Amino acid sequence: MVCAVHVIGTEVLRRPDISPKFWLSWSSARRLLNMINPALEAERSVISPTTVETYEIRKYPSEWIIPWQSIRRYEEPSADTPSPLEYAFYLLGDLAGKTVVDLGCNEGLNSVILGLLGAKVMSLDGSDANLTMTEDRARVNGVERNLTLRQMRGARIPLDDGQADRVLCTSSLIDFDCLDLARQIRRVLKPGGAAAFVQPFRRLTWFSKQALTLRIIDGISRAVGRPGRRRRFALRFRSLLVWEAQKER
Repeated sequence: MVCAVHVIGTEVLRRPDISPKFWLSWSSARRLLNMINPALEAERSVISPTTVETYEIRKYPSEWIIPWQSIRRYEEPSADTPSPLEYAFYLLGDLAGKTVVDLGCNEGLNSVILGLLGAKVMSLDGSDANLTMTEDRARVNGVERNLTLRQMRGARIPLDDGQADRVLCTSSLIDFDCLDLARQIRRVLKPGGAAAFVQPFRRLTWFSKQALTLRIIDGISRAVGRPGRRRRFALRFRSLLVWEAQKER
């Protein structure tokens, strides 16, 4: 576990031996910072009590903090990457300044990666717990302003028409009416927008009920617009298909 000391949007330091969560006055926080790292005394002219009222010290799991070297692999991934998720980011292209829907954000890892790459992220999930975890994960990585969280009800995507440049879907579609959800994706995409999917894949209809068949995948792509690039990834115990579908301009 690590702790992050934040100064209203600016992360100052991390320290593992501070109690989980409490608030400090400016004078107490300054004494604490100087005791931990005297070099921070030089920043007093930049961080002053006239602009900052309090420090918040909050405990997070250390694995939530994503180092930049881990993000760079998603910034310009190659077409022949062995990673299914990296290939999905390859299909999404340059994300800086784009509005991206993370459809089924789960615990928020993909949303944070998208935010760190400069996207304006709409994080959607049906679970309150997942949305709360996504919000906390975004805060500890400093991208909470890049994320908007909304709860989904069924296959309905809670966005207006034509709002998204990209959609990323790595959560299982098996519990949804796939064609209804694909039509929702088409509705929220801008003309020329694209969706990238990472889903379990099965060639035989009787094998693995938690995976999609090629017929279903083709139907999803046509409902969104037109099929694009795709790659199959053979993992140890399952196969994944990563593909894109594009809305016409």
